[in-house]
Amino acid sequence: MIVLDWLFKDGAKDIFRNTSFCQAFVIPLIIKNALVLIMIFKLKLVPVFFSCFFVLSACNTSEEESSPYEETLIQQPFAPLTDSIKKNSSDPDLYYRRGVILKKNNLTEPALADFQKAWSLRKKEEYAINISNILIAKNHDSAIKFLNEALQTFPSGIFLQRQVSGADT
Repeated sequence: MIVLDWLFKDGAKDIFRNTSFCQAFVIPLIIKNALVLIMIFKLKLVPVFFSCFFVLSACNTSEEESSPYEETLIQQPFAPLTDSIKKNSSDPDLYYRRGVILKKNNLTEPALADFQKAWSLRKKEEYAINISNILIAKNHDSAIKFLNEALQTFPSGIFLQRQVSGADT
């Protein structure tokens, strides 16, 4: 309890003593960190500690990939699907549904990115069709390349075959 008296003022100490969770988890964590800080000061490692702290705090530890379209994606009508994607980034249908809405709002670049993300998570013909529609309008060569890849996955895809024959001309 001497360490507790040293770490906390009287009012805070009473709050932590009355909670079994705090006694079991928080207080030992605080004591451990306080002891680490004491060691840092005694060994005169303060400059090293702060240098490491600032370097590590500058790192982006987020698992999510940052999107260049973030400002658009957090606005309505995209925000609900963007929130769902943040909670479940491995669901390709969420990306596909957001891509459809983006495409309807004439935002083809972020729509293409969402369709491609959906395609990378799960190969579905509807994802391929939407990707190829945007690519045909944008870039003839990349559209043909993607359509050939999609046809390897879906060789009987009639719509994809028609798009390849239309893109070739």
